[in-house]
Amino acid sequence: MLAYTNFRDIPRPLILKKSSLTEARADLFAAFPLRDTLTFTASIDTAFLTRAAFLHVRSDDDGRELDIPLAACGPQNGRHIFTAAIPLAALCGKRKDGLFYYHLVADTAYGRLWSHGADGRCDAWFTDDAGYANPYQLLVYRDDYRTSSLLQRGVMYQIFVDRFFRGGDAPARADAVMAGSWEEEISQYPAYPGAHVENNEFFGGTLWGITEKLPYLRSLGVKSLYLSPIFRAYSNHKYDTGDYEEVDLQFGGESALRALLNECKKC
Repeated sequence: MLAYTNFRDIPRPLILKKSSLTEARADLFAAFPLRDTLTFTASIDTAFLTRAAFLHVRSDDDGRELDIPLAACGPQNGRHIFTAAIPLAALCGKRKDGLFYYHLVADTAYGRLWSHGADGRCDAWFTDDAGYANPYQLLVYRDDYRTSSLLQRGVMYQIFVDRFFRGGDAPARADAVMAGSWEEEISQYPAYPGAHVENNEFFGGTLWGITEKLPYLRSLGVKSLYLSPIFRAYSNHKYDTGDYEEVDLQFGGESALRALLNECKKC
């Protein structure tokens, strides 16, 4: 007999964790070396009466899909525990690295359910719509990969270009809504989570402005800059890139980027 008529009413339905042989912290969105072995553990409320669980994995590189079964470890504190140890070299096959997306899939008294709510937390939800479920991401990098020494020499400073500093002569787009001052609140909010937002409200920050502020950044001990996207796009954040070969004119275009790079080389 089912304890709940609707599986969506079951509190804290799924806890999905993974542990690593090489990394002390194994977040659900972390990256791992090829030599690593990851152990995935799924903790599912016993109200689901789960018969079996597996990871459905898809390779972003070649579209290959595979199902990896998890072994049942018996109930613990009102939850069914399933686990599997996965050598990443076996997952990548002939490749030495790879990007993968995966779901936890459970065969339950409510039918086949897919993990959903991949926001970096261990807690997740179930959905019976495979097309709706958000996947987790797994990045595997080569064992000989080394982070550039330039990124290890000091402070890295991330800049949201439009929100940083106005400078130079960068024309505003005809349909752009320009904020009058830096102190203004953003006026564009979605009517509800997931609703459309224009994202065409700008504060006017540019690459010229970053160049002007390099002395200030140096005074903070900054050694590396990490910019939000700078290529031509509709939105203020530019993550909806329209042309990866053209620096957005509202940021100053190609000349502003060249000037910034030249001044950074002097630092």
